[in-house]
Amino acid sequence: MVRAICTIVYVALQLVNGMKDDMAESSLIHFRSRDENLAHEAAPPAWYESRSPDGKCTWDDKIPGAPLGKEPHTIVMSLKFETSGYSKRQWIFNLGQDTTGAEHWLWNNGNNVQFGTWNGHQVATISDITKARTLATVYQNGNLKVYMDGVLVPGASKSVPGMDITSDALAVGSNAGYPSEDPFKGCIHAVDVYRVALSDHQIFAAARALMSEACADGTDDVIFSAGKVVGCDGDFAGGIQKGQSLCAAGWKVCKSGDEVSSNGVDAAKCKSCDTMASSTFYATSQSGPGNNICNPADETGKNDLWGCGCSGPVASTCGVLAYRFGSGNNYKWKSWSASDGLDEVGTTVKASGHGGVMCCKQAR
Repeated sequence: MVRAICTIVYVALQLVNGMKDDMAESSLIHFRSRDENLAHEAAPPAWYESRSPDGKCTWDDKIPGAPLGKEPHTIVMSLKFETSGYSKRQWIFNLGQDTTGAEHWLWNNGNNVQFGTWNGHQVATISDITKARTLATVYQNGNLKVYMDGVLVPGASKSVPGMDITSDALAVGSNAGYPSEDPFKGCIHAVDVYRVALSDHQIFAAARALMSEACADGTDDVIFSAGKVVGCDGDFAGGIQKGQSLCAAGWKVCKSGDEVSSNGVDAAKCKSCDTMASSTFYATSQSGPGNNICNPADETGKNDLWGCGCSGPVASTCGVLAYRFGSGNNYKWKSWSASDGLDEVGTTVKASGHGGVMCCKQAR
């Protein structure tokens, strides 16, 4: 009898503990699902996408429609800082008129910044700002918040009662009209403007979309088209397909000038030395049937490789692709070579320095 009662009690306790475990796991799954849904909350389409019209790293633009005034808005920017050669305060961004009430972002060196309203209240410090790949601000109800790489910067929330944007002007890294100060010395790749205040999770998604993370080493070296085409530095041997190791998951070596063009890269951007070091080459797998022959329709070609670069050895072009590599012209790109001059596709070696491959985002 005692043994039977003990057995019943033991079984009951096991059932209760099992129910607790199931409930705990159920709760864990629920919170996991909730967090994952929030983390993957998509940002709405940008109201306006500002991109460089000529491949330069800074530019002036105008936003469409009526000025923002005191309306809620969000700015998301993809950029890369240059920390050498600093001499004067640099302009990162200005939205609106060149006077009181505009939203502007200034970098004063180090962690010292001025993010806020012209002649008004401003965020003064952003730690490690020069490591940022994206910066963003959200304005709503007289308050401005600053985000770096999709995450709210601690302490970077400021009351800005004077924000009142009365102009459609957009200065992206440009210091036009203020020669006593410097334009942005790094490179701005893209700016997205939203006529709403995005949530924290939407900011994360919007920033990730511009950051792209195209390169396997986590550093997008040259952004030809934000979120779509990126130049990844690195070395490889045994042909252009070995260069795939430089691209992150979800990205592939761009196959042709047509693919590069369809993703928003024009000839000016392809050979802009504003974004690339001199004598730098990023290859696609575009080749041809013979020396210096561009034939996108011939998928059996193995001769030469076309791509984008700065100060290439020859002025050959293949659609928007500005330069080519062949085994005979490695006197200029000294880190590139090929053991078979008729098969650069299969035998190219990239040995050192800047340059590598162009990686294109793959459709899901």
